[in-house]
Amino acid sequence: MKKLFLLFVLLVLLLSGKVFADASGWSTPTYINTYIEPHIYTGMMKDAFYEWSLKTKDKIVFHYIDNPQRADIEVYFVDKLTAEDAGKDSAIGVTKRAVAQEYSKIVHAEILIAEKAPSGRKLVDKEIYKVMLHEIGHAIGLGHSTYKYSIMYPNKNAAQQITQDELNKLSKIYGW
Repeated sequence: MKKLFLLFVLLVLLLSGKVFADASGWSTPTYINTYIEPHIYTGMMKDAFYEWSLKTKDKIVFHYIDNPQRADIEVYFVDKLTAEDAGKDSAIGVTKRAVAQEYSKIVHAEILIAEKAPSGRKLVDKEIYKVMLHEIGHAIGLGHSTYKYSIMYPNKNAAQQITQDELNKLSKIYGW
């Protein structure tokens, strides 16, 4: 019954266009059902999810499932993002989150990862991995950072990583 209610809330939020940019987090971050589309980058995506679990000392854990209809987080790979997908021309990844207004918790997230930049240039694995980490950060409740070495900084650079600042924000969101 609870799952049916959450599914209903998610459907209402998605149909009403209420996909929010900032959220409190997941109600159960140690058990997030995660579907990753079968793709050449599936293993790399799992590595990115694992890095977040490792950095949070398993306070956020992703459980992989084969059915996107039962997933809390869905991950899909696209050739390149459209302006409609991303809302801007330069994006190479996007996360859409749905939040239940009643208790301000994330109830669903969909991540799109592009293989090519908007210009058509094929992205290298290191670039794609950074985008994966960044989009997972959004999926678990983080917004953008103004610190250029933060993985949550909106413009990519080679030195970006998950920083203590992100972990502190997650600690505040989840009350650790």
